Order: sequence, then C-alpha cells, then structure tokens
Amino acid sequence: MSDKALGVHIGMAAHAAVEPEPKDYLVVPSHIGIGSPASLFRVRLLRACGTSAVSGPAQLGVYIALTRLAWSPPAANAIALVVATQVSFVLSCVVIWPDRGGAWTRVLRRWAAFQGSALGTSLLNMLLFVILLKALPDLVAVCMASGIGAITCYILNDRLIFRAAGSVP
Repeated sequence: MSDKALGVHIGMAAHAAVEPEPKDYLVVPSHIGIGSPASLFRVRLLRACGTSAVSGPAQLGVYIALTRLAWSPPAANAIALVVATQVSFVLSCVVIWPDRGGAWTRVLRRWAAFQGSALGTSLLNMLLFVILLKALPDLVAVCMASGIGAITCYILNDRLIFRAAGSVP
C-alpha cells in the first residue's frame, strides 16, 4: 500500500471513529415485512430478551462469585448490577437500537442518561430484592427483582434514552 493510500485509509479511519456508520447488518431489512411500528416493537422486544439473556447471567455470575467470597448479598447484588448495567448499555446500542445511533457525543449523552435510568431501576431492583429476600431464596429474589427492573428499563430506554432523533418522548 502506498503512503498516499495509507494516509487516505488512516484519514477515513479517523473520520469513522468520530462519526460511526450505522450498523446496517443489525437493522431488520424492510423486505422481510417488518415495517409497522407493532412489528418493529416485537423485533426490539425479542432483541431485548436476547440481550437480557446475556446481561442477566452476567449479573448472576458476579453475584454468585462475590457471595462465594463472603460478600453480603445486598453488596454483591449492587456490584453485580453495576457490571450488568454496562453490559446492557453496550448491547442496547449495538443490538436493540442500532438504528438510533449517532455521533459519539450523542452516544455519550445516552450513556449518561442510561446510567441515570439504571440507577433508578437499580434502586427499584434493590428494594424489591430486600423485600423478596425475606420470603424467597436469594437467587429467586435476584431473578424476580431483575425481571421487574428489566421491564421498567426497557420502557425507559425505548421512550426516553434511545428514542429516535426528533421524536417527542
């Protein structure tokens, strides 16, 4: 590769780092008949379930590891929630709402808003966890609290955090 071609290649890569191209391979193609808002909702909900199938076990794995290291269940759950939140944000950007991307500044604003919504849903999760822990085994309490938190988080993400540009919440 010539120096000139290399310079163009590096310049293109630098531009791509600032303003990433949309991930077309993650957006449902229009030719398969998913054009209505209801159909798109079902696709996004299915994708959200898939991402939960990754972030949920991440949370449980961290929780189990920390409780085996003699951490208290509430402290272990709090750390596990932080880890699962970061996993969830990345998957939300890449899998659930890739068509609602944008410049890195927009992604950073979404990350900050995601953290705020995650804090609210995490507080809900912790409250439910502590209540459920009085009547249920700890892993069941973690799963139930996480499920309710996940539903709440999806609604917040769809309507506020990852809403399409120019749409009203």
